[in-house]
Amino acid sequence: MADVLAQELLLKTGRGLYALKLGDKPRQESDALVLPIVLEHKEGLERLGFVCRLLGAWAAVREGDELSEVLARIGEHVSRDFERLREAALKSWRAEKKLYELTMPAKSA
Repeated sequence: MADVLAQELLLKTGRGLYALKLGDKPRQESDALVLPIVLEHKEGLERLGFVCRLLGAWAAVREGDELSEVLARIGEHVSRDFERLREAALKSWRAEKKLYELTMPAKSA
């Protein structure tokens, strides 16, 4: 698990390079795997966090390579929708003082 916590994925965005990484250990719930995610600008301009709730087959992921695969899939999603996710995470923290929650449905076969 420590190896996965140390991993970071680099995402190219319109605002520069961001590192996506786990902010803490994943939390298992009855129907979901909950991952605290941190996005940090590589030049130190910005740091934000959100919670990713993985449903269905994703909830069975435990550690190691499977969790690395999950982080890669989250990275793909974040890259595609970076600006909207960034704004939602910032707004949630500023207005409600809580982390934005991104829900990802079951992975396809």
